[in-house]
Amino acid sequence: MPNHAKQVLAPGRSPRRATGRGRLLALVFAAFTSAAAVGAGPPAAVSAETDFSYHEWTANEGSKSAGARGTLQFKGSPINLDVPVRIKTPIGSFYHAISALAWEPQGWFRVDDIPIGESVAPFAATDLRKGSYVGARRAGTPAHWCYVPEMDTWFDPLQLTH
Repeated sequence: MPNHAKQVLAPGRSPRRATGRGRLLALVFAAFTSAAAVGAGPPAAVSAETDFSYHEWTANEGSKSAGARGTLQFKGSPINLDVPVRIKTPIGSFYHAISALAWEPQGWFRVDDIPIGESVAPFAATDLRKGSYVGARRAGTPAHWCYVPEMDTWFDPLQLTH
């Protein structure tokens, strides 16, 4: 995890106090941490596709305030962020929409696949221990890792539960 995220996520610090890229990184990591911690126990094996799920529906259907909603989940818990961000997961690419207006889209929505760069550099044991790395996808990166293009960062949501 980059140093600015470690500082933001230090015990007793709120990710909402950071700014810029550090805040975005902290909020993404905090969302995955809280999503994966529900029903915590010893970490189970990760299946790249079955641990992620997506559901889209219309809230207030049939009314003037009807609006699209989308939920992206990791291990059965919603991933909630208060910043607009794109994310590439094993089940596709998504954008997080935020609005205070009931009839506007809110939550996660599928987007065109996010292109990723590939690197010949190998995935290292240090990447696994840190739970993240910056840059192009490294050879051997586990299939369940996610990519946030605005930060050019790959991360392991399971790693963040301990």
